[in-house]
Amino acid sequence: MGPLSPRAFFGVIQSLNRPEALVRELREEDFYYLTKALSEEEALQLLSLASTKQLQHCADLEFWKKDMLYSDGIAKWLDIFAQLPIDQVQDLLTTLDPELLVAMLHPFLTVKTRNADVDYVEESDTLPAYTLEDVFYVDFPAPSLEDSLKALLEALYEADTNYYFTVMESLACGLSSDFEEAALHFRRARLAEKGFPCFEEALEIYQDSGVRHILAASPVAPRDVESPQYDDPDAAPLAYPLKTIPATSLFRQCLDQLTDSQDRDRISSELAHLANKIIVADSLDPSLYEDLTKSLRKASGYINIALQELGDGEPAAATDLLINRHIETLFRYGFQSILSLRREAMTFVRKYEGGIENLGYPLATILRELFKKRPLFAANVRGESKPRDFQDREEIIYIRRLLDDSSLEQAWEDV
Repeated sequence: MGPLSPRAFFGVIQSLNRPEALVRELREEDFYYLTKALSEEEALQLLSLASTKQLQHCADLEFWKKDMLYSDGIAKWLDIFAQLPIDQVQDLLTTLDPELLVAMLHPFLTVKTRNADVDYVEESDTLPAYTLEDVFYVDFPAPSLEDSLKALLEALYEADTNYYFTVMESLACGLSSDFEEAALHFRRARLAEKGFPCFEEALEIYQDSGVRHILAASPVAPRDVESPQYDDPDAAPLAYPLKTIPATSLFRQCLDQLTDSQDRDRISSELAHLANKIIVADSLDPSLYEDLTKSLRKASGYINIALQELGDGEPAAATDLLINRHIETLFRYGFQSILSLRREAMTFVRKYEGGIENLGYPLATILRELFKKRPLFAANVRGESKPRDFQDREEIIYIRRLLDDSSLEQAWEDV
């Protein structure tokens, strides 16, 4: 099938008599991206076909803000889970980490048990009305979630009564900080496998080590990486990272030249993991579609710059680089090219009388964006709506030309 846009892929799913197999072949990252790119109604159709691992990956990204549980995100997904087929819900509830299950339900349930020393008739007026087994009595502080929560509790009770009792006992005892800490630990382990590192490790992609050092220290991409295997030979990965690359970029032209699916799969996987590092390092929100695409645009832009510089703009040479170098190596090379430009600009400003404010438009505007902690290209001076990440070597050349012109003007004034 090859890489498809989210809309095209969803169209294929709708055309199949049994689409579950195709959907469940998707990597968890591809599946999550697809749900974010579709409408809520379409996403719900897709989620009803998902595997438990795919749903758990959604929970890992949607249930948390930074390293804390996010009640608004959990509430949204409790409603979604309650609308899924019962067997799918039961598999999910019995697979989630018990610590996470307790921690995510706790804000939305008040669970009480009977006092053995008090007669039930006397106590019944003080107990919540809802119970499945006359042991745990449940109140719902958030009325809008009551129906969804009842559906989930009943699904868990039917799936595994003993486990249901364990969960309810934990909820009745009150939430310990140990639950959330354990849930966070397991989440971090799963996300690390998807390329979401800790913050300190993520920052390594921005380490200022010089372009020569990057190429000398970075290994050549392996040629013997095993490609993902799919039960259905036509179910090629959605490869969502590759779909975000501008069609006019050299990076995209190189990808179009690839004939080996193993190369394409490796590049797609490495690009997704790199984008995840950018999300962590730049403090973006992986649950927002805009931040997902922003991280991918940044990654592809810096890689494009590296291919343009190292391959001298020649598609054949650039394609060879893409095949034989790791994606993160190319990204870091592109970033170092931008840092080199920034150093030149800072040296120029230090020597310029009056500083950056006297440089006028558009150079002053451009340099303010370039001097930010994460350098941006002031695309708004060229008709775009706002500054953005660098995408092309031409943007670096454009700024250098402005600096050269300003240097020449100052030289004439000094004379």
